[in-house]
Amino acid sequence: FSVMSEPTREVGGEEQSFLQSSEDPLYVSIAFGSLTGSTCVLVGYPLDTAKTRLQTGHAWSWKLLTHPYRGVLSPLFAVTPSWAANFFMYGSSIKFLGQNDMASVALAGGFSGLGYATVVCPFEMVKCNTQFSHKPLGETYRQLVRDHGMRILYRGYGAACCRDVGQTAAYFTLAEWFGRSERLQQIFGSSAPFVTGMLTGIGHCTVEFPFDTVKTKMQTGLGYKGYSDVLREMGADGSSAFLRLLFRGYSPWICRAILCHGTSFYAIAKLRELTGW
Repeated sequence: FSVMSEPTREVGGEEQSFLQSSEDPLYVSIAFGSLTGSTCVLVGYPLDTAKTRLQTGHAWSWKLLTHPYRGVLSPLFAVTPSWAANFFMYGSSIKFLGQNDMASVALAGGFSGLGYATVVCPFEMVKCNTQFSHKPLGETYRQLVRDHGMRILYRGYGAACCRDVGQTAAYFTLAEWFGRSERLQQIFGSSAPFVTGMLTGIGHCTVEFPFDTVKTKMQTGLGYKGYSDVLREMGADGSSAFLRLLFRGYSPWICRAILCHGTSFYAIAKLRELTGW
């Protein structure tokens, strides 16, 4: 069978959206965004810690998972504004476009990534440096601001925008494509939302990962003067070594994606059942 055939779930002759449609009120966007963000942080943070440490040069060992929740308060505090902004901007964009077709979904998803990057960048700056240095969150924040000023919190913003425009377009497109698939519904039944989340997570996290590596290096390597320094250093040993460095930490990140997005989509489906949204 193939789940990549055109989605066909319809209600009243119209395509039924999986996450949000142009008819949904915007408070649904905020609720789904908050639920998704908190689920992803709480379920996936230990693997996120391992990914960040691998990206910044740590060797494979069990030490990658020491203090696995160190720095978790930074992304947890960012959950509501970042994911809510992401879903809110997506919901607003899809309403503006007035269509639920896949082209509109991709366009609205890409636009929502700009809002997500803007909100989450300063939190990620502190989080990545906390994970890299193994220092407490508050100490890391104070040291960054004391030594470099508040502007340092938006270091890596360009890479974050490149990452999030692409990955959110992929996220919403894949979520709707697989979420509307009748074949997934027939094969997996009540587990279809979890499978949809798994497939969405693998796809959108693969899109975002190379940009995330460059962003992480830029944010934790405060000696770099610009992205050209980062890329030059990564490519010093040739294209093969460059690609290996670009995808260093990919394995724990994809494991995280499968767990986080499978769980969050299942939670959204249950919330829909409870509320009738």
